[in-house]
Amino acid sequence: MNLTNNKPPQDIQIERAVLCSIINDKYAQTASFGLIKSSKIFFVNANRIIYEKLKYIFDQGLPISTKLLFVELKKSGLVESVGGVQFITDLSYAGVLNEKIEHHILILKELWIRRELIDSAIKNYQSATDETKDVFELLEENQKQLSKIGSELNRNKAKTMVEILKGCLSETQDAMNNGGLSGISTGWGEWDKKIGGLKGNNLIVIAARPAMGKSALALALMKNVMLQQKRCLYFSLEMSNSQIGQRLISSESGVSYSRAIDGRITVEEMGKMGNSIGRICNDYIEIVETSSIKLTEIRSSSYSSKALKGLDLIVIDYLQLIDTGKSSGTRDRDLGILTAGLKSLAKELDIPIVLLAQLSRAVEGRADKRPQLSDLRESGSIEQDADIVIFPLRPEYYGISQLENGESTKDLMINIVAKNRGGAVGDIHNFCKIAFNKIEDIGYIEPYQNETTAKFENHNDFFKNNDTSFEPGF
Repeated sequence: MNLTNNKPPQDIQIERAVLCSIINDKYAQTASFGLIKSSKIFFVNANRIIYEKLKYIFDQGLPISTKLLFVELKKSGLVESVGGVQFITDLSYAGVLNEKIEHHILILKELWIRRELIDSAIKNYQSATDETKDVFELLEENQKQLSKIGSELNRNKAKTMVEILKGCLSETQDAMNNGGLSGISTGWGEWDKKIGGLKGNNLIVIAARPAMGKSALALALMKNVMLQQKRCLYFSLEMSNSQIGQRLISSESGVSYSRAIDGRITVEEMGKMGNSIGRICNDYIEIVETSSIKLTEIRSSSYSSKALKGLDLIVIDYLQLIDTGKSSGTRDRDLGILTAGLKSLAKELDIPIVLLAQLSRAVEGRADKRPQLSDLRESGSIEQDADIVIFPLRPEYYGISQLENGESTKDLMINIVAKNRGGAVGDIHNFCKIAFNKIEDIGYIEPYQNETTAKFENHNDFFKNNDTSFEPGF
């Protein structure tokens, strides 16, 4: 397979016309040097050299002319390299573009992108045929190459204060129109008030000791987002697909998770489970079940989901189970590389990433069992990379029956917002039925006791009586 037979995309006449315009027209000079960030957009090497010299003259505050261009080229010994005196003279008569200069520069940029994509494809082909290389590392490298092309095109693009302030007002207006939310609703009123919803490019860390309900919290959050017809990608390194499905059914039906998986339920409860599937049976959630995954694989799956169907939220359960690959020296540093990479991914895709993490036993030594940001300092750079850090705590689990203010801890989950780059910190109290994987705002009334449901003889009855084409169940 030969990828280099065809002539690279180029337009020599436009290149010469742009350079001629820069030599002869002040407006073209200002427009060109503002729009062209790299001489790479010129295909002919001589044209690249000439552009760089013209830019140098302009940056020195000197008037651009053919004579001064010749002087600068002669100083560098490049006169013959660009075609000699006659070529430089002819260039000044190639034709001035004036007001059309921006359009022609855009054409040159598009041609340059095509050349870069071809070069990237050739390199990827050569790498892909090397079977000793890891396929996910190849995908990662491919994505980096494409991102680099885009960043080169828009590198150092400045914005005026007019543009910035208009954007600020637009964000504020959107938040006003959306009930104070500047991101996707969490589904919980107190959460939305505190953190303003799940915002694009944010890394949100939910960290806790085992049995505090961080996985239940993440699943409930994901379900709430899904019910808004937003697409979610869940990386599960601990639970199986079946366990996740059963937990979601339990949270919707009000049937105990442990009794459901053991089959210790009534016919009525089976009916409740069947009916609950109708509310959550859709394709807005995708689950990647794996016992080991690398950051490169997370990136690849996320980019793929975003491109194929769109993606609004990523959830990863949990940080310490991600394969760091070759160690960078210490576990702390390895985890820091992961969190920095996930923050970068959130920014690249402009979507929120919810990252679960395990806390050390240091929390257990405190009387109130409340985690602190300092508990994260042995887990890489989570504290620095995260935009929001939340510590779920169930005092009831530790035998604490009431808080200092006398509030009962029965069915209480305290979500401690310890860091919030975009707002206030503090506690959020949620109703939590951990046996049912049910997490709601305080004041939530359980509907289960008086709910009338159909009674199915077996689970196939649900699929006989319901459309199972995986259309959204709203």
